[in-house]
Amino acid sequence: MLKYYSIPPLLFILQLANSQTIMLNIKSNISESELRSELSIYPSHMLRMVKWIKITDLENGVCGLAHWDGIELDGTYSKTVCIATVHHELSSIFLKQPKYAQRYDSMKRYFYKLNDNKVAYYTHHGYKDLPIVDLTDSEKNFFVGNSYSISSFENDFNTICELLFTNGNELLDELKVRPNSVIENKILSVIGYYHSLDAKFTMDYFLKR
Repeated sequence: MLKYYSIPPLLFILQLANSQTIMLNIKSNISESELRSELSIYPSHMLRMVKWIKITDLENGVCGLAHWDGIELDGTYSKTVCIATVHHELSSIFLKQPKYAQRYDSMKRYFYKLNDNKVAYYTHHGYKDLPIVDLTDSEKNFFVGNSYSISSFENDFNTICELLFTNGNELLDELKVRPNSVIENKILSVIGYYHSLDAKFTMDYFLKR
């Protein structure tokens, strides 16, 4: 999810070796070294798209926000949630770079085609209006996670990325009971997208996560 506004003054600014500026304005449940470890998963040419990461206390229960060149994390959530949010929000940056506009459009059309009007994305206005509930049995063939992935194509893509990078082995193992399902095709297309960004991101790579 993209949102735009200026960055307020912060208490600490730490410069990482990979050039991301980490900005902390609260006591966080994820440390600098833990965050650095998650960033190290990505090759340097991808990380150059990410200029800064801010750890703060977001409003309305939001875990994170993606901007064009950086992300915000709510450091009051557990370390597990923060790590998942890192990958969720980074995926927006990697997906929506201007130089990848054609890939973005192609991926979006493919997801809509797979949905085939059987399950539509809903538009939400304000975070409080976004229900986070379990998926129905039929929806599980279309989406992963919870109903947040139904809110938009981008959140559908983000949620798949989050799960691939945090629990890829389990996610891909679950597909064995739903071969040739919509969700399998979505996940395979996301893996293909990341492989197009860097050759290290293969099926075997995610099976080991």
